[in-house]
Amino acid sequence: MVNSEQWLDTVSNNLANVNTPGFKRDGMTFQATLQQVSANGGVGNAVGSISSGSVIASPYSTLGELGPMNVTGRPLDVALKTPGAMFAVRDASGKISYTRDGSFTLDHDGNVVTQTGLQVLDESKNPIQIPVGGQPSISPDGTVTSTLKGATTVVGKLGAFSGNLLKAGNNLYADPSGAGTTPAEHAKFAAGTLEGSNVNPVEAMLDLIKIGRSYELQQKSITQQDQLTQKLVSTIG
Repeated sequence: MVNSEQWLDTVSNNLANVNTPGFKRDGMTFQATLQQVSANGGVGNAVGSISSGSVIASPYSTLGELGPMNVTGRPLDVALKTPGAMFAVRDASGKISYTRDGSFTLDHDGNVVTQTGLQVLDESKNPIQIPVGGQPSISPDGTVTSTLKGATTVVGKLGAFSGNLLKAGNNLYADPSGAGTTPAEHAKFAAGTLEGSNVNPVEAMLDLIKIGRSYELQQKSITQQDQLTQKLVSTIG
């Protein structure tokens, strides 16, 4: 029942982020655990084993699965077409995080930022700034240009990084091991496009139904065992 509750939390979080750009669904695998049964009250020879339930073998994130590519036409919307690669972003304290969400905009200083105000970083993990009045554009290799009064200048190149990253909330990833990240090789970008969530809402709803039925069966099993134990105690007593 505890495992079912954890599974429910995971699927519910997936479903809540079905419209979150760049979100990667989570999942978990289960494995049965066996308990050895011995003769003579457990002190004799082994006579076999019985299942003692299941445990979560390994939670996982589907970082390598691309979501649908949705064309928006906005010049600062950009999707990473390279599985596993991440944009690098930095908050006001200087902390660097990573995300697949490419719905960028400009702050009052012309810096390219996320919708929550985090600075988007280039290949050297420095901010990218668009001159006042400039019209930004992003090429398939991530080069960011600005066009002002007919003149086009390169202002930076979007960084794409990979590493042993884990979810840190708010659609961000962190590097808890401190191993660092490396530039993603041959990263491809799609301007005017956003990567959608890779959550399948129909599949998630079916999982919720399965979890509910499984939890109900587990409750009934515990109730039946309690009733049998009560009968046994009453009979012996």
